[in-house]
Amino acid sequence: MTRQQHVHRTHPTAFTASTAFAARAALPLLAAACILSSATDARAGTGPEEQAAVTFEVRATTTWGERVYVTGSTPELGSWDPAAAVPLSAAGYPSWSATTTAAPSSPVLFKYLIKRPDGQVVWEQGPDRLLNTAPGTAPGSAPLTVHDTFRTAPDTPASGTAPACASVGTTWRYASVRNDCGTPLPLQVQHRSGELSDCRPVQPGTTATFPGSGPTSDHVVAVRIC
Repeated sequence: MTRQQHVHRTHPTAFTASTAFAARAALPLLAAACILSSATDARAGTGPEEQAAVTFEVRATTTWGERVYVTGSTPELGSWDPAAAVPLSAAGYPSWSATTTAAPSSPVLFKYLIKRPDGQVVWEQGPDRLLNTAPGTAPGSAPLTVHDTFRTAPDTPASGTAPACASVGTTWRYASVRNDCGTPLPLQVQHRSGELSDCRPVQPGTTATFPGSGPTSDHVVAVRIC
């Protein structure tokens, strides 16, 4: 009985000492694990916030029962799958619009389509459209708005966007648009905020100067035919 009482008194003491030693030895590992876990959680939490808001707006004339959609090269736009395309609202008909997200500084290819009541999908004509979100787009900022017209004829410039032979170089003060297309073009620039510059005729082989990004970093995202 005495021995049993002795064992009962001493065994917990020995167990507690070894446990405390192991715990002290494990503290650095536990701390490192907590820091790594916190960093991982922080990174995971910033993912959605890093997305830039983009509003797609397109003028499209439709018949009763037809709906207009936008799809493109990103998962947010359905990865070119018409079944996963983003539906646009006809609240401002004939303008259709919807707001979605895109990663800042990432080029996005996109195109509009019409779904008819019988399930037929009608893609707009012309090449894929290109959207470049501005570098460092601030989360929660006003969405970039892309103003387009649904293209029904081949060779129509994409979304009113000038062909690649009309290039732009930007600085804080100026956006210089050069026309190397071989024909006069009425051109303007579109900024991240959605603001459009004035429209100017630009002769072949010449350059027109428009406002640059300015102190608010309102970068030029497109050269448009106006």
